[in-house]
Amino acid sequence: MSDQDRLRPSQPEGTATCTGSGESTYLVFTQVGTHWHGRSSLNNLFVFGDSYSSRLSGAFETDEDDPYDPDDDDATWVDFLASSISSRSTAIVVNNFAFPGATVEYDLDGQLARFFDGFSKKTEPGEATFVFFLGINDCGGIPGEEVSSLVDVLFDAIHKLYINATARNFILVDVPPTDRSPAAAGTTTDLASRIEEWNSELVAQATNFVSNSTETTIWVFSSSKVLSEVLDNPSAQGFAESARDVVGRGIWRDSLHLTPAVHEIIASRMLSTLGL
Repeated sequence: MSDQDRLRPSQPEGTATCTGSGESTYLVFTQVGTHWHGRSSLNNLFVFGDSYSSRLSGAFETDEDDPYDPDDDDATWVDFLASSISSRSTAIVVNNFAFPGATVEYDLDGQLARFFDGFSKKTEPGEATFVFFLGINDCGGIPGEEVSSLVDVLFDAIHKLYINATARNFILVDVPPTDRSPAAAGTTTDLASRIEEWNSELVAQATNFVSNSTETTIWVFSSSKVLSEVLDNPSAQGFAESARDVVGRGIWRDSLHLTPAVHEIIASRMLSTLGL
């Protein structure tokens, strides 16, 4: 979809706040639209993603079928975020379509289809938030020249949700520095530059998407900044310095995936960024 074909919603009465940076250390872009109501906008959380948002032993879809559990050995930021919010107020409903290995290129359409198959009725715009945490596997396996087109696919999905599901609130999570993972140690790939390009393109397309809409809320939350902070100074987060590079020392669960302890930090930073 070209920029010209991209959504250009009409302007309702209301105001929005747009920042390129600066409201939070971990926010790289923000527009707060007319349907964002803080905690109540997380009553229904829809997550699209890969193993960083899904338990490695199998994805869960709803809190009714498989409750979010921060004590699970496979717990991710989703478990910690949902558990933290629900412990302080009414439980939120998590609908998680993420699964290990997912990419924007091959799997986002399928995740979106599962959403539309299961939610034929439109959600109340102010009581739902849609989270996209994808790109890790795309950046790990694509030429750099394909980055922009794949981020465009991600925004096509957002466009479909806006039009067909009255989705108005979005949290987009950028790609963390997996080039610093044990799996990437000693490699000479251009993974770091692909991640940097993906994250820059995410902000650019978020800016374009909301340019004519005061209804839309988009938070671009930087997992890159969170994980970089942990890796730059592990001891400040309670980890041994060796944990930066070694699996099983607290940061890396395996050569690519993070431990629940780091996912808890991601969830904590996200909640504070959202003022919750």
